[in-house]
Amino acid sequence: MQKKVSVIIPCYNQGLYIKEAIDSVLSQTYKNIEIICVNDASDDNSADIIREYENLDNFTFINHTENRGVIFSRNEAIDVAKGEYILPLDGDDTIEPTYTEKAVKILDEKPDVGIVYCCAEFIGGGAWRYTPSDFDENKILFSNYILNSSFYRKSVFLDVGGYKDYMKHG
Repeated sequence: MQKKVSVIIPCYNQGLYIKEAIDSVLSQTYKNIEIICVNDASDDNSADIIREYENLDNFTFINHTENRGVIFSRNEAIDVAKGEYILPLDGDDTIEPTYTEKAVKILDEKPDVGIVYCCAEFIGGGAWRYTPSDFDENKILFSNYILNSSFYRKSVFLDVGGYKDYMKHG
């Protein structure tokens, strides 16, 4: 049986992009996915767009009336997540259809791997590609060079105590 993946999507005033972000998760080739979307008191139409998905199976909508920030929103979503693997996805990001399948395969086959990350393509205002360097446990202590939209084991997240409020920029 496929392990459950929890995709957490915090959103603050990303009404222009949130539909595309959610749809990219729904179009994954890997299907055992739950989506937890947190609207962090947006004052645009983000909440209305997210509500369109509320009746889907495996979709949870958390709607803040007060802006709490992305760190709080991510931690809150992961607290209710049922998946063994977590994928944070910002409300203005999308993922390729096979990303979940490929990442889960690595995590399933390599129990010593705690995080799977990828390259990224940035579009709009000039397209370019980001290719992260190989993992370096010393470098990661001082520099956030791994994209937020990286898969990790929920157990590892819990072991390190979640996202820290004082680390607002990574």
